[in-house]
Amino acid sequence: MEQWRNLICLGAVLLFFVALVACSVAEEPSAPEGFNGHMWLRMSQEERSSFLWGYIAGFGDGQDHTCSALKVPLKWKIEELQTCFGFYVDYPKPSDHYATLLTKFYEQYAQDKHVPVLHVLYYLREEKSLEEIHILVKGKNFP
Repeated sequence: MEQWRNLICLGAVLLFFVALVACSVAEEPSAPEGFNGHMWLRMSQEERSSFLWGYIAGFGDGQDHTCSALKVPLKWKIEELQTCFGFYVDYPKPSDHYATLLTKFYEQYAQDKHVPVLHVLYYLREEKSLEEIHILVKGKNFP
């Protein structure tokens, strides 16, 4: 009797895992993993804006902390200071601007939905047009 109960429990556990795998595969088998256009387009406008606001604020804050953590001695030359601050990346426009362009990019170039959001954002920061970004990412494989 104990063996049957163990066998039934084992069968139930296996059935659960088979159902779990089947459900996860059936959800969207063609969508690659990662934070890309597939995920971006499933987010609400508020989620998109919030993500970008946080990303841009955090990115700038991280750069500020990195440069200030160097504890720059007064004897450093101006060229040495520019080494740190010269790499400072800025997002000059409001986060909603980038959210709108990202959405347009993934809607206009549906074949590029596999491209990670942060790659597209990098090119937008450099003020590349949507068409230029499409050309730059064409044929590239992303993780």
